[in-house]
Amino acid sequence: MTGDPAELAAGQRAAARSYEEFPYYAARFRERGMRFGISDSGWLLTLCDLSRTRALEQIDWLASVLAARGMPRLLLERHLEILREELPTPRCAMLTTAARHLRAKRLRYIDEETARNLAATFAEPLPNLGALLVAAVSDEADGVAHAVESILRWIDETYDADVQGGARALIEEARNAARA
Repeated sequence: MTGDPAELAAGQRAAARSYEEFPYYAARFRERGMRFGISDSGWLLTLCDLSRTRALEQIDWLASVLAARGMPRLLLERHLEILREELPTPRCAMLTTAARHLRAKRLRYIDEETARNLAATFAEPLPNLGALLVAAVSDEADGVAHAVESILRWIDETYDADVQGGARALIEEARNAARA
């Protein structure tokens, strides 16, 4: 984890902004998730000192672990972008490279316009939840086991049958788009 106070502060701001952009974090993970977001930010900043290849290997590992636990890789992609914006110096261009790397993987299966249109069909109980479901389908198409199952299980435990049905319909449409 980075020991630089300015970078640690940037990590805290980035975690707060990520929570704001994706209320899913708070709804699913509560305060525990914020603590992980802050500590993950500190760890992500250590990747700036690695080679591009090694840093991207670490990003792929973390993104897959998180996606399998109900946090589609889109969340890490956006967090990396936000973290880079919050840094007081331009030292860590690797964060932008890593975010672009994850974005390319996501868009390989469902392009941005299709993803946006699909997500818009979902009557979201939380902002950006439709986008996360579509992103989970892209993760699944890219070989991340349990990417859809994990987020869908939480929806089943949290929301009524209407939301569950809407989520399943969106997932099916996204899977069809990913196959096309």
